[in-house]
Amino acid sequence: METNESSLNHTSMSTQAQPQQASPANSRPLIFIVISVLLTAMIIGPAVYFWQKSASEKAISSLEQKITSLEKQISMINETKSNPQLSPTLESSPTPTNESSANLKTYSNGKYKFSFSYPQNWKINDVYQDPDAPIFFLSNIANGHTISIHVYRVTGFGYCYKYGEQKEIFVGTKVATTADGVGPSEMCDNPEEFTNRGNTFVLIPLEDKPEGLLPANQILISYDYPLDDINLAKSNLEQILSTFKFTD
Repeated sequence: METNESSLNHTSMSTQAQPQQASPANSRPLIFIVISVLLTAMIIGPAVYFWQKSASEKAISSLEQKITSLEKQISMINETKSNPQLSPTLESSPTPTNESSANLKTYSNGKYKFSFSYPQNWKINDVYQDPDAPIFFLSNIANGHTISIHVYRVTGFGYCYKYGEQKEIFVGTKVATTADGVGPSEMCDNPEEFTNRGNTFVLIPLEDKPEGLLPANQILISYDYPLDDINLAKSNLEQILSTFKFTD
């Protein structure tokens, strides 16, 4: 009897000493959780990386555009200092009339973030109200005077005038390009309409030239006038350009 009890006690102690093994069924939820966490990290990780990369590239591109514009302005200022005869304004333009703000109206474009002022007696007419490519005219300026303003991917000046030398000027914080033309040119379909007419073009860049085939978006200002009124036209145009503001 003692032998049997001793054997039973030994068997009981051996059984208690053995560690309990985890059931395969109990370990499955833990495996699923680990796999889910790994898959989520694999999906979200690259997405967060590319989003951060895209935001960084946009910020860098914006800074590069501002640096390029500042470099052009500094270059023009240095050139003006070295040669006093040069001026970053329209040549032969008289000093613009000092109109009080009460006598001016303001046009603002929210999409492209620019604005300018013009005399109250002038009229502004929307011709094409597409927000991506607005076109409008300023009229009631003087007899035979019309100003058209477009925003689109323009590649150059008009073709009904013979244009002279292109020059760079400051318009707000932008470095723009301008040229004076005399009509008509050989390319014009109705040359008689442009006889003894003049035109001044101003191209104000809204962005650097993008990659690919499309040209850059620009504000295109085209001022048509009788050649005898060129001084008045230059004064009116300078008055508008001096009020241009950009909020980018």
